Amino acid sequence: MIPRLALQELQTGADSADPQRRQRGRRGLDVLGELREIRNTDLRINESEAKRGDLEAKLVFIASSPKAKLITTDQGLIQIARF
Repeated sequence: MIPRLALQELQTGADSADPQRRQRGRRGLDVLGELREIRNTDLRINESEAKRGDLEAKLVFIASSPKAKLITTDQGLIQIARF
């Protein structure tokens, strides 16, 4: 599952005027495209959204459901999720 808010964040990054942020956003969208191509992978958009907190807190909250995994390269988010 890909939370809608994560997808929106990637799209915002891909459309950014900042070249580094744009590159990261586009790479994230490319990775999602690659995941969709993996056989036996069911990739869906999750419309659930936490009502409070910043983006990182919302992602950790959504991923806290049973059997969910949070996949990220964001070191700050990794630390928050571990906590």
